[in-house]
Amino acid sequence: MSRTIEVVSHVPGFVWSDDALRRFFAVLDAHPIGQDIPPGTLAIAFVSPEESARLHGEFFDDPTPTDIMTFPGDEDEDHAGDLAICPTVALESARQHETPFSEEIALYLIHGCLHLAGRDDRTPADTARMRADETTLLLAVRTAQALPPFTLQP
Repeated sequence: MSRTIEVVSHVPGFVWSDDALRRFFAVLDAHPIGQDIPPGTLAIAFVSPEESARLHGEFFDDPTPTDIMTFPGDEDEDHAGDLAICPTVALESARQHETPFSEEIALYLIHGCLHLAGRDDRTPADTARMRADETTLLLAVRTAQALPPFTLQP
């Protein structure tokens, strides 16, 4: 599968590696679960809490910052979709759950891609399947040593 990743950050001090992200997505795309992720360009925006709250309010009627928002793409335009991730929310969640920050961001990327693949988490059964798929894909990424090193510097 041919995938282009476009990344932009509006968060000062948020650091990632484009090469590491390409390896990460190569693992997802090669996995049987990942085969459901639409092909094409995937746009990822790392946003501030203020921008997260604005987008969350505008598109989901909830004006509070959130971890990840997923926006479907258009197959006719070779666009897989858009993900908006708030690293500040991720850092708070990582601290609360005693999870490494890079793993928290990777989980959000996986979660968003699963939504693009048609997974839902509105019912308990759908949520259980989503969590199982997240765990499986995160394990595949760890096993391939393809977890991107994300950092958020003060």
